[in-house]
Amino acid sequence: MKENKENEGTESSEKELKIKYLKEFGNQTSFHGFRYVTERSQLTIRRLLWFLLILACFGGLLFQIVDRVAYYYGWPVTVNVVVNYNNTLQFPAVTICNQNAFKASLAAENGWYELIDQMFSSHRTQGIEKYIRNSMYENISLETLYLNTAHEREDFIFRCSWKGIPCKQDDFDKILTDHGVCFTWSSKDNDYVSSPGVENGLKLKLNVEQYEYMPGPHNAAGIKILIHDRLEIPMVHALGQAMSTGANVFTSVQLMKVVNLPSPHGVCSSRELNFIDRYSQGDCKLDCLSHTAAKMCGCRHIYMPSKNGLYLHFSFYINDDFPSRYEEDCNCPVPCKSNAYHSEISYASNSKFAGKKFISKNFTEILINKLKDANEVTSRMDGDKFQKFKDLYTNFHTKLSVLEIKLLEDLTSLLSVLKVRLSASFNHLRSVCTWKKWLYRYQEYVVLKNFIRPRDAFEESNIHIISLAFNEYVLTIESNLRSLNSTVFLDTSVREFLYQQTVDKLLNRQEIVRRSQINFAQLGTAYREGVGIFNYTYDYAPRSHNDYAVPVYLLKESLSHNKYAVKFTNRLEYCLNSTYDILTYFKELVDKTYASRNLTEEDIIQGSDDFRSVMGSFSFSKAVTYYEVIERPYRILQQRYLEFEKICFSAETDIHTVEEAVDSLTETIISFNNTYFEPLHLISSVIDRYLSNFDGEKLVIGKQFLSGQMKNCERDLRNLLQLILKDDSDISSELNKVFSSHLEIYKTIVNDRDSFIYYNFSKHYDYLKTFEDVKEIIDSNYTELQAMITLYETVGEDGTAFLQSFTYLKEYFSAYNEMMDINNEFIKENFMQLDLYYKQMSYEEITQQKAYDSFALIYDTSALKQKISSFDEKGRKEEKWTKTDQNRPSNEL
Repeated sequence: MKENKENEGTESSEKELKIKYLKEFGNQTSFHGFRYVTERSQLTIRRLLWFLLILACFGGLLFQIVDRVAYYYGWPVTVNVVVNYNNTLQFPAVTICNQNAFKASLAAENGWYELIDQMFSSHRTQGIEKYIRNSMYENISLETLYLNTAHEREDFIFRCSWKGIPCKQDDFDKILTDHGVCFTWSSKDNDYVSSPGVENGLKLKLNVEQYEYMPGPHNAAGIKILIHDRLEIPMVHALGQAMSTGANVFTSVQLMKVVNLPSPHGVCSSRELNFIDRYSQGDCKLDCLSHTAAKMCGCRHIYMPSKNGLYLHFSFYINDDFPSRYEEDCNCPVPCKSNAYHSEISYASNSKFAGKKFISKNFTEILINKLKDANEVTSRMDGDKFQKFKDLYTNFHTKLSVLEIKLLEDLTSLLSVLKVRLSASFNHLRSVCTWKKWLYRYQEYVVLKNFIRPRDAFEESNIHIISLAFNEYVLTIESNLRSLNSTVFLDTSVREFLYQQTVDKLLNRQEIVRRSQINFAQLGTAYREGVGIFNYTYDYAPRSHNDYAVPVYLLKESLSHNKYAVKFTNRLEYCLNSTYDILTYFKELVDKTYASRNLTEEDIIQGSDDFRSVMGSFSFSKAVTYYEVIERPYRILQQRYLEFEKICFSAETDIHTVEEAVDSLTETIISFNNTYFEPLHLISSVIDRYLSNFDGEKLVIGKQFLSGQMKNCERDLRNLLQLILKDDSDISSELNKVFSSHLEIYKTIVNDRDSFIYYNFSKHYDYLKTFEDVKEIIDSNYTELQAMITLYETVGEDGTAFLQSFTYLKEYFSAYNEMMDINNEFIKENFMQLDLYYKQMSYEEITQQKAYDSFALIYDTSALKQKISSFDEKGRKEEKWTKTDQNRPSNEL
């Protein structure tokens, strides 16, 4: 227990001693407020608040010190931009490259066109390495290839002025860049300008020579330009700006100088380069690539600097393209000082009047010759162009050969066969018409001579007497009757003579009537039975044929074909009978009067009136009967003949049209074949020689192909095809007409029942078929004929195809010839004007400066210390004031 108490006392004394020391430290330290924490006489809450305040102030102090130190070691930089105005500024170097690396005519002249084409045509890259190694090109360097085949300065930059004065020859340097062969302008004598604007800059008129373009590393047309420092190697492909032709390009230039800080505040630095004397970041990367290439193959690319280094050969060029990963491995820091040129580009299209300003008359003539040579070279050497021309010609030649076969063989043979078939069909139809017309004439003759002619004979011998002077006749009878009835006649002999004379007249007339009745009966029987009364001979037909040629149905039909025929035929018979009866009546009157003289006037008048009435009716009935019955068959046959002849004539007209069309077309084809193909074969042989041996010039061939003679060939073939198409349609149409006439002819023949007997007798059995059967045969025959009329189908498609191939080739040659025209379109495609100038006589200078150095750090930390000291003094004053207040009486507080 005692030991514990001693230990506790010792610990208590040590604690009090620590508190004492802490209080003394608080009273003596200059750190403001700390004594309020150690003063035990103060309230605990106040001591706690002062403790927290001290901790906060101490933390703020440490934060400020750490922040300033960290800011210092962040190496802050400020950028100072100053615009400097100068009286003069040095003009930068300008490197201009044609987008097309190779000139076709030079490539062909050196025998390298195919090589370049193989190198840069994407569809031919397979097997190119084998091609190069198997050829003589393996040991040619890229430098030789590019320098000897690039566009020449005199053609590319055909006009130049610097500050209004023509440029000198040595103002342009021919250099090798990553874009190929380029030209760098850099005035050797006067490279400063004193005024801004277009007139105080560089003016260039350029001809990119698109007509000389060929496959190369770049596919664009126009130029690529890079404005750069005079001592810098231009990387035109990587950094240049592309410009197109057909415009006036205005490029304003603004200089900017940049000064960078080295490490640690910046990243600028420089190092010694292996192949380049002056350092820049771009030159450094180029030097690095050159070094890499030297290690890889002991060679370099054309744009890489070197000291007696070999250029790439094709074998390596194909296998290695220096990928960008080599550039990433290069250590090329930003230079501490550099010049940058910023440009603003504006365009204005060339007007239609620009051509006169671009080229003069003399230059135009020179340009036309170069254009001609270039087009000739590219058309031969460019595989695609050559193949296009070859394909067009092959198509033309193939279609020409097919056309010859179609015209000379197929169409001519078709016309020959068609002519034979048509002739056979037409001749048969002609023979049918001729025979049937003969039969109609035969029937007309039979009716006229064997039926109507008997009527005339009967009329002449008997019939006409019946009504001949019938009024005089009846008056004589009346007079005789009155004389016989008169009592004046006392002489018996005279009266007897008069009686006998009157009776004779009546009996004679009765006999004539009786004979006429017999004649009419014969005519009726002949017409009814179709048997001729006479038997005349017609033409070469024997008499035995007459009965078979009689139109039986027509004759029989005439007896009753209408009511007039029936009515007046019967009336005629009635009139004859009545006449006979009246004459009998008169005889009875004569006998009665002679015997008894008991005759009244009424008896005489009754007989006379009846006779006159019957005679009037007889004459009219006879006329109607003759017209409607006797003569009608002849009229009908004549009408049939005329109608049939009309059909045959129409058929003959159509047949003649068809035959004439076939004959005319045949003659036209023969004449066409004899003259048409010779000039086409001639031009084909010329093109064949050109394609096989490059014999001749395409421009000359084109002019020959576009000549008037070839135009005539095209026109003649078009006209021939139109003629064939028209004749094809016309022949088919006319043949349809012949077909219709043929049907009409046979319809007339087979439906003519008045000829059936003679058809059978003469063994024309085809005419005895039904019209449907005959129509089927005729239709089949004409269907075959129509199927043969494929004139246009035989040659039309191939002729049109040849004309299309002709047109394609003509358009090709026309386009080729138009390529020789120096017109506004040509100028837009090839020419441009480039104006480069300073926009203003000032430049920006951008300088990096240290934003916070060690002096600033010391100053900032000293300022913090000063702030703390001032804060401490303020605390002490406050402390003194507090003590004073504590010593005052309480009533003063």
